[in-house]
Amino acid sequence: MLNRKAVERLEAVNKEKVNLYFKSTFAKDTAFKKVFTPALGKGINNSPHYSFTIGQVESFERNMNEAERSFY
Repeated sequence: MLNRKAVERLEAVNKEKVNLYFKSTFAKDTAFKKVFTPALGKGINNSPHYSFTIGQVESFERNMNEAERSFY
């Protein structure tokens, strides 16, 4: 996901959970198609594509900074 630069944004919720959103340009990509398919109706799913809990905020931020640096 990161190496394809598909992540649009990460949204922290109460310093406990992160919601991950992909760029809509990946909606038809076979690797991302399932997360863009809405539970009901047609179109594309604009809600978080993945959610995960984080342990320590500082550790999460450090890991994200390291991951980001590896792509530039």
